[in-house]
Amino acid sequence: MRIISLTYINSAEFDQPPDWIRRLYAFTGVWEEIGKQHEVFCIEQINYTGDYIHNGVQYYFRNYGKGVNRFPLRLHKLVKKIKPDIVLVRGLHFPLQLIQLRMTVGNNVKIICEHHADRPSIGWKKSLNRIAFRRVNIFHFTSAGNAEEWIRSGNITDASKCKEIQAGSTYFSGYNKQKNRQELQWRDGLHFIWTGRLDANKDPLTVLKAFAKFLLVEPSAHLHMIYLDDPLLPEIKKMLEVDELLAKAVLLHGKIPHEQLQRWYSAADFYISASHYESGGIALIEAMACGCIPVVTAIPSSMTAVGENGFYFKPGDADDLYEKLVETKSVLIDDFSKKVKDRFRRELSFEVIARRFFE
Repeated sequence: MRIISLTYINSAEFDQPPDWIRRLYAFTGVWEEIGKQHEVFCIEQINYTGDYIHNGVQYYFRNYGKGVNRFPLRLHKLVKKIKPDIVLVRGLHFPLQLIQLRMTVGNNVKIICEHHADRPSIGWKKSLNRIAFRRVNIFHFTSAGNAEEWIRSGNITDASKCKEIQAGSTYFSGYNKQKNRQELQWRDGLHFIWTGRLDANKDPLTVLKAFAKFLLVEPSAHLHMIYLDDPLLPEIKKMLEVDELLAKAVLLHGKIPHEQLQRWYSAADFYISASHYESGGIALIEAMACGCIPVVTAIPSSMTAVGENGFYFKPGDADDLYEKLVETKSVLIDDFSKKVKDRFRRELSFEVIARRFFE
């Protein structure tokens, strides 16, 4: 079987294929696993033109111009030349392109649209989606809950086309917690880790409010915050300035190279996410692969990934999060951590995603 993965966005800030593949590693790992039994082709738009083979996947790097390619004649010409059985389109905000794609490949090729944090459209864009989506065979969502808002809004009219499947995974695996703690020079006590943007959706302020209260009953706890974008950093620093206990317990690490995160997740006991919305939550999956016990918001993508192997709180509710943090004190961390890793192997690995792709 011949499968193409593509997107209609040109990420012109990248000009080297290896850099782009590393950036998409959570997704390329799925294609590489599928490529063990089938022919997989990826058409990627960056500031580079050339063909590239990596781990059994054939990449076609093309530069078709900046931004979103609304009339992708050359891209579709390449698709037709490959003669695929399946075309996987990454993203749900390309109705105009989907109509053209179906005209190019005909009715015998399956078109799959993969949800990537896209939110439902309104107005004329919604009407265009309804027209385009009739030409799509299957929609992939990381959780049925994320699909519901597309169905409720009327953008997708045939709910039977929506399938629950993870879009990406990780090669991380937990190893030697004590050794990693020593190398990172962590003190004794419970260690929580938070990764993501310091923005309103990731909601680090709710985490800090709950953690400040938690420290009154567990003063030896630590919270490690790893982040890249930091619009809320000034507010966070203000909170730390007025709370001495919180300031000692919270460590603002900033950016950590991705390849080093496995060590941090392996050293930590719990992973906290206060996100109000996520499409896939790759960071959560990476943490679970390393045995980090999830303490996460009760949103569809997290609940699908975690199942019964974690703690849930209401988005934006610091009191609810505090109660869940108190509950973490009563668990057997090593036993719980093993269950989390087993959950990852059973439900979230590259091998499992590749198998479900064909199921």
